[in-house]
Amino acid sequence: MRIGDFGRAMGEGLAEALWPTRCVGCDQPGTLLCDRCRAELPWIEQRLACPVCGAPFGFLTCTECDGDWPVRATVAALGFSGTPARMAVGLKDAHELRLAPVMAAAMLTALEESSAWPAQDGAPRFAPSAIDGVCFVPATSRAYARRGFDHMELVARELARGAGLPLADVLVRSRARDQRDLGREARSRNLEGTMRSVADVSGARLLLVDDVVTTGASVAEAARALAERGAASVTVCAFARSFASWTRVGALDPARQAGGRAREARRRDRGADRPVAVALRAGQKPEWRPVPRRPLRLPRHPARGSSRHKVPTSARSGRARRWDGVY
Repeated sequence: MRIGDFGRAMGEGLAEALWPTRCVGCDQPGTLLCDRCRAELPWIEQRLACPVCGAPFGFLTCTECDGDWPVRATVAALGFSGTPARMAVGLKDAHELRLAPVMAAAMLTALEESSAWPAQDGAPRFAPSAIDGVCFVPATSRAYARRGFDHMELVARELARGAGLPLADVLVRSRARDQRDLGREARSRNLEGTMRSVADVSGARLLLVDDVVTTGASVAEAARALAERGAASVTVCAFARSFASWTRVGALDPARQAGGRAREARRRDRGADRPVAVALRAGQKPEWRPVPRRPLRLPRHPARGSSRHKVPTSARSGRARRWDGVY
């Protein structure tokens, strides 16, 4: 063993002794993602997902898009709730870099399953032979300086290695506000004109990777930048898909708004992130307002023994193979 490898092993052993690895889902010591949390991951059934935006259960009628996203197809692995949400935040904000290959394995799992189902153009949503390279939605320069790394570059490298595809680090992003602080319409305005491709990608069929897709503003802006430099097609793969349900509610007075925010904060603290019913007040002009959904309770993953939803054998074996390669 070389001296450098020995020192690295000693450092990792000391770090593990001082700060033992805990499950990102339940915080139990032992592994990064325990067997129980792995079994309870909210996988998105690709045959039921919207082929355009990747929303769960949007195959026939999607309430999250109008079918006009500037991408060929969108594949999302998990619903953005519970453990997947903590994984995305843990990599990005808690610097748990060991989550990058785990997230990439989940995305490869979804891509392999999506290869059995058609996109809008009738071709499979993902086929390695139809992809020329993997690119990713970049972080802003300020976020990169704060973290010291680009979290999606780490995930994209692992995904490209697993898929046997080249990594195309071609997108750059100018300064923009954190999308998590903005609403649906403000997200599109915030990102307008903030991304560009530094290389000519004429005729390239690209796989665009992002951690979480909510309104699609980030991937739409990235796809626009790639198309401007000649990309033939852009297929999106996301680790998680977050989607908002919109309900028509009455305008509330400030006191009721403050009370509603306090109740929602208490629910978040208790882990009960359920929709809150708001009554309409007579004579008030209604407005559109987002209401959070219940946490996803999708059917148990076919690779875990479920027979309720049949997925082609290739998708099942591929999903098991990807996870067996990580754990």
